[in-house]
Amino acid sequence: MIIWRGFGWLVPVIVFVAFLATQISLNSAMGDAYYKQYDWPKAAAIALSSILIAALGYYLNYKKREIFTDPETGKTKKSNSHTLFFIPVEFWAVIIPVFSVYLHNHDLETSAQEIAYIQTPVVNDIYALDLAAVFNGIDKEYKYGTMKVIAVYDTHVDVQTSDSAYNARSGVRKDIRKGKASEDSYYSDGVDTMTRDELLELQASGDLFQVHR
Repeated sequence: MIIWRGFGWLVPVIVFVAFLATQISLNSAMGDAYYKQYDWPKAAAIALSSILIAALGYYLNYKKREIFTDPETGKTKKSNSHTLFFIPVEFWAVIIPVFSVYLHNHDLETSAQEIAYIQTPVVNDIYALDLAAVFNGIDKEYKYGTMKVIAVYDTHVDVQTSDSAYNARSGVRKDIRKGKASEDSYYSDGVDTMTRDELLELQASGDLFQVHR
């Protein structure tokens, strides 16, 4: 639940518009996959949104903030500041980039761990992935599923593929989290072979988006 006061609701709107505008403009100029391939466009969008939020916070909470005078006591009092989650708008200009750096570092650590798991697989490892990136004839809408390692060799692994597929990655992650994707009955009887290099390529492209051990 998002809680705001005054024009605090503009903070997430500015962030969303900054990212969307950056993605559309760069993909239009450089190609459809450009925004996804590089990190600097996200950093630019964060910097742009932070500048806009800082300017908005200054305007709302300093430049245009009303001051009231009590006619009886003569004491002055400022009107309520514009906030998001009880934090003044201008503070989000710092919070957003700091939080973004934390998330980026966390993603790098997670990615490094996933690569290590792929390079040293063990039986019962579970790969969450876009099945359409591996197999032909997969429903393009319901394409997210899992593979489970059932045998490990020097350069490749044998895997079984889940019978269930979802239209969003969240469905796969939920089945992994609840242990459903670890059950043998979750998978078809057929066996496929995946090399380590193929799995690493899928991970690098984002089509393999989680490794569970």
